[in-house]
Amino acid sequence: MHRWSTIFGAFWMTGATLGAIFSGLGGVLRGQPAGLLAFALPLAGGAFLTVPFALEARTAERLLREIFAPAPTLTTAGEPYR
Repeated sequence: MHRWSTIFGAFWMTGATLGAIFSGLGGVLRGQPAGLLAFALPLAGGAFLTVPFALEARTAERLLREIFAPAPTLTTAGEPYR
């Protein structure tokens, strides 16, 4: 992962999680269950960081498997290469 993506992800997840804990629990303690919607931000951050990385990893794996595919057996005059 790119360095700035990692830094952004760390700040986003820290802020979103702390904000969700304080506002979500505060809302629930006041009898407002809508405060639980604050927990959607850490989930969204996780999705923003995980989904593109997983898609890129699959593409990279496919490309590497194509590049490093097993070479065909080299034969000379009907005998296997040694």
